Amino acid sequence: MKNVLGFIFEILRILVVMFVILGAYAIFNSYVLEWLGGIHILGGSWLELVFFLLQAGGILILITVFYRNKLKLSGAMREYQPPFAPETARKMVIAGIAAIAVSYVILFALAIFS
Repeated sequence: MKNVLGFIFEILRILVVMFVILGAYAIFNSYVLEWLGGIHILGGSWLELVFFLLQAGGILILITVFYRNKLKLSGAMREYQPPFAPETARKMVIAGIAAIAVSYVILFALAIFS
């Protein structure tokens, strides 16, 4: 019973962390989009899909590293999976930031050239 309650608590914890981080990022992203002229800059093309997939992938990679290396150390499920190795965590953080940066490069290029 203790493991089940710990698992439920951990799932709720993940959901709250994702809600807060994704909510804050969505607010930031909406301001950037409005500053550049609105979402219509993406024009409903395939670049819009690429833009949002890169952002979602980057944010989820960063949340995964944050959860596994910081939050899980104090959670109920910490004994089931160890934190990522420092080199792996560094590579994942770089990949997440790069994905987000590339999405904004696409957005800025579309804003400039359209």
